[in-house]
Amino acid sequence: MTLLSSLVVYTDLDGTLLDHHSYSHAAAGPALALLRAHDVPVVLASSKTFPELAEIASELALEYPIIGENGAFVAWPVAFPLSADFDRERAGYRFRYFGRSYDGILKVLRLLRRYPGMAFSGFSDWGIDELMAHTGLERAAAERAAQREASEPILWEGSADDLGVLHRALEGYGLTLVKGGRFFHVMGPTSKRDAMCWLHANIERMQGRELQMVALGDGPNDMEMLEAADIAVVVTNPDSDAIAPQARRVLQTTLAGPAGWNEAMLQIAAEYNDRGQET
Repeated sequence: MTLLSSLVVYTDLDGTLLDHHSYSHAAAGPALALLRAHDVPVVLASSKTFPELAEIASELALEYPIIGENGAFVAWPVAFPLSADFDRERAGYRFRYFGRSYDGILKVLRLLRRYPGMAFSGFSDWGIDELMAHTGLERAAAERAAQREASEPILWEGSADDLGVLHRALEGYGLTLVKGGRFFHVMGPTSKRDAMCWLHANIERMQGRELQMVALGDGPNDMEMLEAADIAVVVTNPDSDAIAPQARRVLQTTLAGPAGWNEAMLQIAAEYNDRGQET
């Protein structure tokens, strides 16, 4: 067992592990292979749906838990030995939900849309062709993105003042509004941070030892997750607002997207390898 195996990696996807425009993860290949060789769990933590995350996890050969819809749920493969309570089991995964139901979120949005200034549209308003146009996803990927369980991405088309009105109105209904890379996300009182901390505590219990949290992200909806981590990696994204998390240790990549992800993880791996040789 190496020092590197004391890490658990929690990563955002779009603009971080995946290229913001092409959705490719190829540039992160060397670091992913190294982590896989040392049995370091790589947990996908995204605004994406379960079908999207399961597809990406399969492509990357990751058999670890996933955090979906900005922390609305944690799902882990049945074969992953996590002894935690779960709400349902399907498609080879066990699910623990933390958010509000999708139907409940849409009901509130339909109500708020009646008021002046509430200029927005979301995934539930669009057919697959329109969803493809807004996201740049191919049809099969767009169909997976539409299978939401606990959050609604919206495009805001109104003023900054009215956006503040929407934010406060949603809070009155127990919902939150989070800025992502392309969309605002309406969801329950959940976060990537809370889901990450719940999962990390259970992984530590499973392994019977303390583990280090490495979190990687590029946008405002990653801030809380980054600030809760032992090592926070801010992946450069010229298409997103700059972020400056206050964490125990913060690394800023020079490269963008998966190339930056690869850069940071190889640096961290080299440091932990050097520490192991010293001891």
